[in-house]
Amino acid sequence: MACPDAQTLQALFAGQLDRAGREAVLSHADGCEECRTVLAALARASAPDPSLESRLAAATPQRGERTSSPVLTQGTRVGRYEIESFRAAGGLGLVYVARDTELGRRVALKLLKLDAGDQVRLMREAQAMARVSHPNVVAVFDVGEWQGRIFLAMELVEGVDLRAWLAAGSRRRTEIVDVFRAAGRGLAAAHAAGLVHRDFKPDNVLVDADGRARVTDFGLARAVDVAAPKDELIAGTPAYMAPEQHRGEPAFARTDQFAFCVALYEALYRERPFAGEDQDTVRAAVLDGRVRPAPQRPRVPRTLRRILLRGMSPRPGDRFPTMDALLGALGRDRTKIPRRVGEVALGLLAVLATAWLGDRIVRARLYAVARASFAAAGAQIERTMAWRNESFSALASVSALVPIMRQVAGTRDESDFGLGASVDDTRRLEALHASLRDADWRAWSLVTRRGHAAIADYKGRLLYSTADTSAFGRDVRVVPAVAAAFGLDAPGASAQVLRATDSRLSEAGLGGGEPGSLVVVFAHASVLGGVPQAMFIQTLDGRHLLDELRLDAQTRLALMAPDGSTQGDVAPAIIGKARDSLHEVAVEGRLWLVQAQPVPDLGGGGPPIARLVLARPADVGLAGLFPHARGVLLALGGFALAVLAWALARMISSG
Repeated sequence: MACPDAQTLQALFAGQLDRAGREAVLSHADGCEECRTVLAALARASAPDPSLESRLAAATPQRGERTSSPVLTQGTRVGRYEIESFRAAGGLGLVYVARDTELGRRVALKLLKLDAGDQVRLMREAQAMARVSHPNVVAVFDVGEWQGRIFLAMELVEGVDLRAWLAAGSRRRTEIVDVFRAAGRGLAAAHAAGLVHRDFKPDNVLVDADGRARVTDFGLARAVDVAAPKDELIAGTPAYMAPEQHRGEPAFARTDQFAFCVALYEALYRERPFAGEDQDTVRAAVLDGRVRPAPQRPRVPRTLRRILLRGMSPRPGDRFPTMDALLGALGRDRTKIPRRVGEVALGLLAVLATAWLGDRIVRARLYAVARASFAAAGAQIERTMAWRNESFSALASVSALVPIMRQVAGTRDESDFGLGASVDDTRRLEALHASLRDADWRAWSLVTRRGHAAIADYKGRLLYSTADTSAFGRDVRVVPAVAAAFGLDAPGASAQVLRATDSRLSEAGLGGGEPGSLVVVFAHASVLGGVPQAMFIQTLDGRHLLDELRLDAQTRLALMAPDGSTQGDVAPAIIGKARDSLHEVAVEGRLWLVQAQPVPDLGGGGPPIARLVLARPADVGLAGLFPHARGVLLALGGFALAVLAWALARMISSG
């Protein structure tokens, strides 16, 4: 058995070796004075179990016995270097912390074993290593010989090896790949200097507190153009050895590439790529290229796995041509496409958000204007109805001073009191009708200029109507508004909105209007002692009432009777969707702001006589571009969000 490496010795003292491995190391130490010395030094710095300690004590040379490679004590001078402490043991020698007495700096001093091999060759290769100057290679400051043994004064790295760094906590995939790429640059620098490491593994990479990785322990390193002795052809750590090493063939730069990919695979997947219970089964898997299937967790991108598999190809020619080519593949930005797509999606979202915000601002302004306009319309309709009420009241007062009107108010059917015949009463009514027909209606013109007026007596009999001057004696109370004004409980004023074709209007002699139009009926009773004496009636075309509402050119109006009949500039489809609150409706591809407001009765005490529907175009902002523009904007926003989520997921999975 060859001398165990540092990893095996550390496993021995950590109790991680199985019984067979433990016995193999100790049996080798029984016959190897160099290893007994190393184990004794490690025993003093560790706390092994009692059985191991006693066995080592028995096998360790006692004071005074000469050893070929004793462990140096503090203060020992090796050339210009003064030993401070023992640091570690490697396969080819011991490592100490020493102080350079000339330059006043601390170094890692590696003292090779006496039997490490051809001293001339080792000196030549150590000098070649000293010429490798790279941030990711532990610097070799000095190479010399002391008491027949070669020593290397190297950069002292305060940190841990890569295996310990990986085990210290959860590491992100990008973080692991970055550290390995740094170590790979160190290997590439060694290759450029004509050296092959031959034993790359996590234990031979040091990571300092700043996360900087340095390749170390070039103990098996060999010049590319120098053939290894036959007894060193199979050298390295079996789990990381390339097929050519297992076959005893010369190692070259692609051999290090294989070990590098094995180590990176192990770091990413948390298991080694080649399964095996012992060295022979691992060797068979390596030679056959049987890599384990990718585990479910942790997830590694397929592109990264393909890079690792190529680097671990059984045939060296199938691997990357150089270490730099491998590092270039690992460093290639695989998030470029998803990042660019994400940037486009983010830009699209920004544009859509700006458009949406602008649309919201325009719509908010539109709503504010519509609310103000509609509120003004509501106030105007209330003023109009109040003015109508006041006009009728004033007209009634003025009319009461006109002799003919006083005569109307004072006329009674004497036959009702047994003072005459009904025929005489009829003749008196006909005379009143004639007098009213011949009267000067100029005083009424201010009120009736847009409609018709009518007068009825205390019984509701029509005495005169400007709509039908021949009509006489008809009962105007068939019209509900007139009947309400005649009410014995509270006679006064009333109003109503009817279809122009309503038969009750023509039956009462109040006329009518064009089909499809509405008529507003106003009735005002002249009351004396709580009893109606006469009735003043006006009918107004609905269009005239709408004309009295002075609004902006954008607002459209419509009057809707209680039975659903409408008149105005608002389409029936819009009217059918009107509510008491301001809201937005879509009709025939256009958007409208719509609201319905009540039209109060005369005096404002009764229920609304109709509803005023106000509509204003709302196809501004996005809606002004084309129908359903806002829906398209939302759909684009959802698509952009989905693309952005995809891009982020790809970048995370690639990172």
